[in-house]
Amino acid sequence: KHCTVVTIDHHIRATSQEDTQLVVGYCKTKQIECIVEHIDMSRLSPANIGLEETARHERYRILEAKRVAYKACAVVTAHHAQDQY
Repeated sequence: KHCTVVTIDHHIRATSQEDTQLVVGYCKTKQIECIVEHIDMSRLSPANIGLEETARHERYRILEAKRVAYKACAVVTAHHAQDQY
């Protein structure tokens, strides 16, 4: 089985770039392919559903596109300890 990590930075938190680099560094030490995606929240319209939910929808859209492109059988998500869900 092949594992690929997709980390998504939507630049909401001030530490998002450091968080992304932590994931990239970890993957490098484990020799795991790591794809970094960036979400430009300024081009999205979070007015109706809120910033966090808009980011979540965009995150899952990207993950589904990667799943299809890689013909993956599963997507596993992980969040930081202070995540709302």
